Amino acid sequence: MPWTTLAGCQPPGSPTARAGEPGAVTAMPAPSAPPTTAAVPVGSAPAVSEVGGNDPGGNGAATSGALLPAASASIAVAPGAPPAVTPPLLLDAAGSPLPQTDARPPLDGSWFRDLGPALFRAIVADDADLALPHFFPVVAYEQVKAIARPARDWETRLVRLFRRDIHQYHLSLGKPQEQMRYEGLEVPEDRAKYMKPGSEGNRLGYWRVLRSRLTYRDEADRQRSLEVTSLISWRGEWYVVHLHGFE
Repeated sequence: MPWTTLAGCQPPGSPTARAGEPGAVTAMPAPSAPPTTAAVPVGSAPAVSEVGGNDPGGNGAATSGALLPAASASIAVAPGAPPAVTPPLLLDAAGSPLPQTDARPPLDGSWFRDLGPALFRAIVADDADLALPHFFPVVAYEQVKAIARPARDWETRLVRLFRRDIHQYHLSLGKPQEQMRYEGLEVPEDRAKYMKPGSEGNRLGYWRVLRSRLTYRDEADRQRSLEVTSLISWRGEWYVVHLHGFE
């Protein structure tokens, strides 16, 4: 199954740039013998998988991916670096939430290009706040979910689990973390699905894609990956809503 791979993203902390940025979203053909995946129980420290071997944290289905050569795709991610891009607008000039759209999120925009590095930066630093701007916004969740007190559910369940998963992934990296290099975010774009209103307890529709892979190089220059369980859209941009498993 083909993947869309984001690689060679701009290092965190660098000025926002579009034209002439190194790296691009590139569709790559799937290898002839794709690896298989195996699930990891949610709540335990997730194992890090070597790309091309067993794939802990996956959905049990065969997946495949391709990355550009490490020499051109890998960047170092400094813990605590400032955001590389400005988050999309969520409120209008009067402070009211902007409405949802049915636009399918692209993989070549500056906001998406910052998603992978932001997640890796947060994991290395063990600081979920570094990636929280890329988490599904509470003002969006309040509009989307047809439940009582959605803001409370967002804070006490979704964000709490996101912080837990960032910490568990940090522990799974091992050491020395300063030698690890972010490589790319693999998104199985052909699996993206539009979730109609009412399909997941939602008032509004959105795009959803499951089981993306955050790839990096460890201290021995081995390619490894971590699961990004669920991305969903708001106003034509991808956001993380579940990092490792569903609860």
